[in-house]
Amino acid sequence: AIRYPRGEAKGDKFEKDKSCIDFGKSDLIKEANSEEVVILSFGSCLELALEISNGIEATIIDMNFVKPLDEKRILQCSSYKIIVTLEENSLKGGAGSSVNEVLTSNNIKTDILSFGFPDQFLPHGDQDNQKLNAGLDKDQIIKKIKDRLN
Repeated sequence: AIRYPRGEAKGDKFEKDKSCIDFGKSDLIKEANSEEVVILSFGSCLELALEISNGIEATIIDMNFVKPLDEKRILQCSSYKIIVTLEENSLKGGAGSSVNEVLTSNNIKTDILSFGFPDQFLPHGDQDNQKLNAGLDKDQIIKKIKDRLN
């Protein structure tokens, strides 16, 4: 079955010149003053990533593509203390797993926190409640990042 979502794509309100997006390349959206936390935003999670960066110092990368993945950018992010991935997708086999594969295949060990949906059926509800139940909301994510930093 194919599901066509209703509503608007929240990421469209960010003004980017979409005519010059390089295939397979990500965009640096916000650069932090430190290399503690970098957030790799996939799909429609850019607005959430920016909200998180208001509560914690973080560099924000809009990954633009899951396939091909911007492996060069991921390898550059390995200098950060924590790499956070955000996706509205199943964590199992998702974008966060792909980021982990890139790092592992290059023998890079770094701390990764991946946020998305668990690999299970979710109770019926609106998108905001499902995100909240999956821990895919600003407050829960900031708390987990701060806990990991300490």
